[in-house]
Amino acid sequence: MNAVMEKAFDSGVLDKDVHMRLVADIERISNMAGIPKELIWTSSKKFLSDSELEWIMKYEFHKKNLKAGLVITGGAGHAIEAKFMSMTGLLVRNFVDARMMIMQNVLDKLEKQKMSEPSVLLIPNFHIEKHAGGQLPAWKISNILGMLMHRHAAARMSILYVSDMDSLLADYGEVVYNHLVENYAILSNK
Repeated sequence: MNAVMEKAFDSGVLDKDVHMRLVADIERISNMAGIPKELIWTSSKKFLSDSELEWIMKYEFHKKNLKAGLVITGGAGHAIEAKFMSMTGLLVRNFVDARMMIMQNVLDKLEKQKMSEPSVLLIPNFHIEKHAGGQLPAWKISNILGMLMHRHAAARMSILYVSDMDSLLADYGEVVYNHLVENYAILSNK
């Protein structure tokens, strides 16, 4: 067993009998997931609130009940990037094809028609208020809505960060807002 494998199993989060194949290919898997490999074997308890952790652990239940995914709102609490990387790691170690991508990469892949279809897509900057550095050209909003609707229809979940739902309504419009409110669980970032 190499040093990476030892470190992965020493954490106590992964089980040798269950996760050996995952750890053997951890470099490729973590690169595909868009996260550091260490977050696949790091407990999510220090990054996620109890309600976020509970929601992620019930992923299959939400999928069977046709939820489109989860929206995390607000700015307090743990850094959003760390929270989303931790959620991705938790899903990956539970053998879910989860990938974290920033919104700019999602838009680029949509435009080039090269968007991958992971079971769960996590976007830590889906909507950021304009005064906090976020701004999206209006012509791209239709592509975003189309992607969300396609993923929902295909039973592929999305986990999104929205700094403020009222700002999202103003920036992305009523159709995107209503799609999120009607089809996603919404949790406040604590």
